[in-house]
Formats: sequence, structure tokens, C-alpha cells
Amino acid sequence: MKSDRPNIKHYFDVWHMAKGVNSKLEKKGKIKGCGDVALWARSVSNHMYWCAASSNGNGEVCVRKMAVHINHVVDIHEGHGNKFPECVHDQLRRQNSKAYIELKNVVKGSMLLKDIQKLSPAEQTSSLESFHKVVCFFAPKAVHFFYPQMRARLYLSALHFNENSKDNKQ
Repeated sequence: MKSDRPNIKHYFDVWHMAKGVNSKLEKKGKIKGCGDVALWARSVSNHMYWCAASSNGNGEVCVRKMAVHINHVVDIHEGHGNKFPECVHDQLRRQNSKAYIELKNVVKGSMLLKDIQKLSPAEQTSSLESFHKVVCFFAPKAVHFFYPQMRARLYLSALHFNENSKDNKQ
């Protein structure tokens, strides 16, 4: 693709990356003395969405914003560099604990920071993944349904999803 279509900018889906980072942090949180890492997993995952959405497709800014999230844990909220000089929130924790070091290893991993540059600023598959989960609730894969029943369950899934999706709330 790079050689055939160099003018197309390719992005990664935030949902997939956030899910991967979340599971890495949950795993690190199970290490003795690192229980706090698991407590930060959701925060780091949510922060990744914010980074992608608020960086307008600028990979450098997205990486800076993501990399400085580790500073939140130890109450450092400014001096993050020229692209993103200070945080936009309140205070937080401690810098030399084992949990902090494990969290830092995941959040500042070189592969992750490289991939974060390519996060999609707008289009996400999380809504599609959510819809699929609703479909599986109303029409479990392990159960056989005849066509009319399956169609009714899919309609019900679509109605339920559309009624409860955040995009449709007014």
C-alpha cells in the first residue's frame, strides 16, 4: 500500500489498541506489588481515546499526549514539551514504586508510541463492536434459529442498539 497508494493516510482503530493496552495493564496489575497498575488500566485506555480525538490527526501531538499520561500518576502536570506543554486536569501519586515502573513500561513502550501516531482521529469501530455484542445477546451463536426468528431477533437488536446508543440521545 505504501508504494501503490502513497497519498492515502492509514490509521489504526483506537478500540483495538486501547483493548490491547488495557489487557497488558490488567496482566501487569496481577504481579505482586503492582496492584495499582490495574487501577490505572481504564484511565490509560480512556486517555488513548482522548488523545486520538483531540489531536486532529497529528501523530506527534497524539504521542506526546499519550506519553505524558504517565506523569499524571506522579503529579507532574507541566513541562511535557512544546507540542503539549501542560495537562488540562487536576492532581494524582508516587514515582519510584514497582507499580509505577510497570505502568510506565507499558504506556511508554516504543511499539505502542510508534503505533499511537497512526490512531484514527475520528472513525472508530467501537460502535460496530458494541452492536455486534447486542446481536450476540439477542441471537446467541450457540443457539439455532430459523430464518423468521433470526430476522426478528436482528431487528430487535437493531432497535435496542439504536434506542440506547449515545449518538441518538438528545
